[in-house]
Amino acid sequence: MLINLSDFFLYDGMKKEIHKSILFDSIQFDGDLYEVVDPIKLKITILHRGNREINLNGSIETTLVIPCHRCAEPVNYPLKADFSKEVAFHSSEFKDISYMDGYNLDLEKLVFNELIIAFPMKVLCHESCKGICKHCGKNLNDGPCECQNDDIDPRLAVLKDLFKEE
Repeated sequence: MLINLSDFFLYDGMKKEIHKSILFDSIQFDGDLYEVVDPIKLKITILHRGNREINLNGSIETTLVIPCHRCAEPVNYPLKADFSKEVAFHSSEFKDISYMDGYNLDLEKLVFNELIIAFPMKVLCHESCKGICKHCGKNLNDGPCECQNDDIDPRLAVLKDLFKEE
């Protein structure tokens, strides 16, 4: 969705508030595809500061399905992010702004960029998630597996002999 900003240059201090729901089925980030559960709620205020400079202040809110970092179970993760951008149409950096196309603001590209910036580093299904067994792949939250857990750090293997009964 494009918003033409050329009318904003008529008056210094011109302001406009936009409330939109943007529909994405999924987003691709870092080679993975994540389902978007709720429409993305965008609230943005556009303010012309004068001298062909515009402020974009807003927030986005949605829910993504992200796999747990430890056990890979899907987690509905509520994502909220606030942002503030300055766009100077006279600067040489203006051409490098991905969400601007001439005097048009591309709301979908802006929202996508902000989603990527706000994307969490790690998501857990719960704080005490036990993860999966590295041998058989069983989700350890569902109960223990039958694997032998004799993996000992070779540097500490000598200590194992100290606890053997003779």
